Amino acid sequence: MKSERRATQGKRPLNLDEAIRAFSANAAVEKTAAYVRSGRSLAGLSDDQLLDAWVERMRAFADEPDSYAAVAEADSELDLRGLEPPMDRARASIEKQQARLRAILEELEANPESLRENRKRFAEDIASFLIDREEATKH
Repeated sequence: MKSERRATQGKRPLNLDEAIRAFSANAAVEKTAAYVRSGRSLAGLSDDQLLDAWVERMRAFADEPDSYAAVAEADSELDLRGLEPPMDRARASIEKQQARLRAILEELEANPESLRENRKRFAEDIASFLIDREEATKH
């Protein structure tokens, strides 16, 4: 009881911005954990080869949105090594992805019901994460 009280003492509920950041950070950790569990397919690359692979995977993703899993692997390996992705080398790919996202957002905004449904699903995901987080701090 005493240690449980200490573990939760001074903790306050997260505000929305904090909850979204925590949710995003948790998703990144889960992505990296899944990559590690799958055997770290890029572990044998040198740092330079890994950076090149990340750029190539970003280019492929810009052309084929369904290829995100390959980018996620490279992101995870970069994270594990403490390396930053070479954003400057992938600028055109990033801009292409941003344009695609803007088009998706415009489409959602043009369909209010779809936008409401997506917002509702996102809110449910955040709420589920916060409940899981709260339960984990109790144990």
